[in-house]
Amino acid sequence: VIYNEKNLGCARGWNQGISFWGQNPSIDYYFIFNNDIFVPPFYLYNLCEEMQERSFEIGAGLIVQKNVQLGSLSSLLGYLIPEDRDFIIDSKKTVAIYESAVGQSVFINLLIHRKVVEEIGLFDENFTDVWYEDNDYQRRLIKAGKRILVTGKAPLIHFGGKATETRKDLNRKNFEYFEKKYPDWAWT
Repeated sequence: VIYNEKNLGCARGWNQGISFWGQNPSIDYYFIFNNDIFVPPFYLYNLCEEMQERSFEIGAGLIVQKNVQLGSLSSLLGYLIPEDRDFIIDSKKTVAIYESAVGQSVFINLLIHRKVVEEIGLFDENFTDVWYEDNDYQRRLIKAGKRILVTGKAPLIHFGGKATETRKDLNRKNFEYFEKKYPDWAWT
């Protein structure tokens, strides 16, 4: 666990973890996820198995429920039944289909091979605090010809922006930076 004196923001925090663990040559994958998700015990096993069987270097679990109110563990587990619903994200069109179906970005959770990070680079730290650093990275992956597997066999729950409810000003600032960076990519 890495402790910081202050919140570094999402991109910088993820980069800090990648850089720290990247020093260890035996680490092949980085697991990146938000702090407001519920990950069931079988999640990582199922995700790794699906990625390996289907030869993907980048994978994520399917968000089966979002903006759930905290409740009992049994009520959460009721949502987490693996399903045969997968998305392969590899173009503007497939980003739109996924985000329309699920209503959120893939990067609430992500398992990514170190060689992909070495090729694409770290997250863009010009995105301050939170918002759009994940959308940016997704676009960078797609532009590099990478495919992302999002599998229903590794479902999870997102509690939905609980730490950022009062910071809508950051949303606008980061969205404007994102639009400047991708003027040819209509927002989905």
